[in-house]
Amino acid sequence: MPKFITEKFFKTYFYNKDSSDWEKAIFTREEFKELESKLIKTNTSLQDCSKELDFFKNQKINLEIKIKELQEQLIEFENIKTENKNLNNLNQNLLRICKERANAKRKLMPKKTHHGYIKKHAEQYIYKFTDHTVVNGRRFTNEKFLDLWKSIVQSPYSLEISSNKVLSLITNDLKSFKIEFVNIKDFSTWNKLSLFSYNKLDSIVIYEIKLKENLKDYLWEFQVLSNIQLDF
Repeated sequence: MPKFITEKFFKTYFYNKDSSDWEKAIFTREEFKELESKLIKTNTSLQDCSKELDFFKNQKINLEIKIKELQEQLIEFENIKTENKNLNNLNQNLLRICKERANAKRKLMPKKTHHGYIKKHAEQYIYKFTDHTVVNGRRFTNEKFLDLWKSIVQSPYSLEISSNKVLSLITNDLKSFKIEFVNIKDFSTWNKLSLFSYNKLDSIVIYEIKLKENLKDYLWEFQVLSNIQLDF
């Protein structure tokens, strides 16, 4: 514990502050308390800094762990991406081979470049539907007719391919023929769409596709309704 002395005694105590012989200095109570308060604050500040330093060290460790995990995930993602690309290339090659075999079997030449689609049947089809109009607050229902073509087309795709996949393949192929595909569920909207289609007779619009299985040739076929007769 520090030893306090009276102010009177302190005034009679002298030392040479530039001398290297002295080791201790005597302070007044006020000076000691002031220095003690500063020391306590300094120690507290150091403790806070130490805690903050420990916190940032832990944060750094956690960030390094997270970065490592993200790097591992990135490597895994790149591996999956490469694998998917390889599988996609493999699938494309298998589809190409299957199409060439189907073309050769049906004597479609050249087998490597022929699109593989054959129109097997086509007929005019009158589609009947009702149209609702409102005149002076009264609703009228009128029966209308849509002049379409119904066609049966055989694709080059084997029945081994799932229906969902083959529908996607057929739809993409039709787009390459500059054929629009409009999947209409609400047939009451056909009238507006037909007007749109007939205003551009150079464009073929398919309104509906229904897949069919040809078990004899083991190939997918499909029935389509279009505004213009299909020509493959």
